[in-house]
Amino acid sequence: MILIPLDADYAIPLRRAPDVRQACIETYGPPGDEASVVSLRELLGLIGAHEWRKKGVEIPALGERIHPHYGVFSPVRGEYVDLVSTRCPRSQLG
Repeated sequence: MILIPLDADYAIPLRRAPDVRQACIETYGPPGDEASVVSLRELLGLIGAHEWRKKGVEIPALGERIHPHYGVFSPVRGEYVDLVSTRCPRSQLG
C-alpha cells in the first residue's frame, strides 16, 4: 500500500502532484487543521468519482446523465438500468 501525504487543505505536498483538493472536499468535507495521509487506491477512487460527478455518466435508459457522489454505486451496467426502467414508471425514477 502506498500512502500519499495531504496537507491540512488537502493539497499534496509533492512536486508535480495533481490538485486533488476539490475531490477531497467532495468526499471528506471541509478541510481540517491537520495534515493526513491517504492510500493511493483511495485517492484514485475519489478522483474518479469526482470526474464522474463533474462530467456525469450517460444512462441510455433514462436518456440523461447522472452525477453520482463518491461511494455511490453508479449504474453503468445496462441490464440493471433496463430492469429498473421496465419495472418502474419513469415518473418514479426521478
